[in-house]
Amino acid sequence: QGFSDSPKPVPVSMQSKDSVPKQGFSDSPKPVPVSMQSKDSVPKQGFSDSPKPIPVSVHSKDSVPTAVPKEGFLDSLKPVPASLQSPETLGAESQSTDSLNKKREQRKNNEGKLQKKPSGAALVLANQHCNFKPELASPKHDLNLMVALLSSLDFTIAHKNLDRSKSKWDVREMIDDISLLKLEDHCCFLFYYSGHADENGILAPDGHVIPYAYVIQKVGECESLSEKPKIFIFDCSRASLKKETVAKEKALNKSDLPSDCLVAFSASCGGYAFGQRTSGSFFTQDFVKAVSYFCHSRQSHRDLLGVLEEVSRGVREYVPKRSEGTYRQEGVIISTLDKPMWLPDIDYNNQ
Repeated sequence: QGFSDSPKPVPVSMQSKDSVPKQGFSDSPKPVPVSMQSKDSVPKQGFSDSPKPIPVSVHSKDSVPTAVPKEGFLDSLKPVPASLQSPETLGAESQSTDSLNKKREQRKNNEGKLQKKPSGAALVLANQHCNFKPELASPKHDLNLMVALLSSLDFTIAHKNLDRSKSKWDVREMIDDISLLKLEDHCCFLFYYSGHADENGILAPDGHVIPYAYVIQKVGECESLSEKPKIFIFDCSRASLKKETVAKEKALNKSDLPSDCLVAFSASCGGYAFGQRTSGSFFTQDFVKAVSYFCHSRQSHRDLLGVLEEVSRGVREYVPKRSEGTYRQEGVIISTLDKPMWLPDIDYNNQ
């Protein structure tokens, strides 16, 4: 039987023991359930399969990781800055430990200098009124320019645009108060004035004169400014007035100044200062531009006296060209400084 036909298979119960093939030898039977397999025949999880990760709750105590990363941890992870990496992790751009320590030491020294760096103090006055002269348009612009410049240099500033009601005594009181200031923590003092004036001094709104020498004297009387630079900038015309309006005084010269003083007049004695009604005087505009440029330029260092001299030369050349030779403006600078007063370096990004 079975020689030429295709009979039905002989039941296992009727086959001899040797004729029964072993399970899985020639067939592809279904997997034997784990419950029917012997202990040794059960493959270890993950040996030949790719099972799903075991939940953290099922891990044994020893297999649980010390920290489970949060979702998106790798996506939001930013590179560690080189300054925080050890020298071994810096690769080709790594620096030696000595070099890093040297840079840290330099940084500490620079931070100390910045923290201890003193700032200056300033009084900025503008006067566009005079009871016997036309109203000036430029002083208010000059005041705004100077306040903005000195603020960028970390000056402590008091400023005032004088109104018509102010008298000579009101202005003198502001100046007298300078001698009483406690400025031990400041490195210098700057007095700035823009407005009506004559050859002898600045004019109060009531038309009375406050001599230039008086202003300089009161600042020099401040004990806390002893041996500190004192800068005076008078951006005003110095043309003569009527004899009955003001008493004649001698012109200011170097012998009249105390030590450590720098006085800059935008106009010569008897001369005029010019400007623009909408943007301020030429002298103040050029001064602010020059100081701002040299403070923020890392290519050159200038002292204040040199900057003022350069501004005076620029105005002397510019005014005749603008007026086609009709007007001239000649600045005057007097200094008793015993050493240069260097402009500070300022970084735009860190300001």
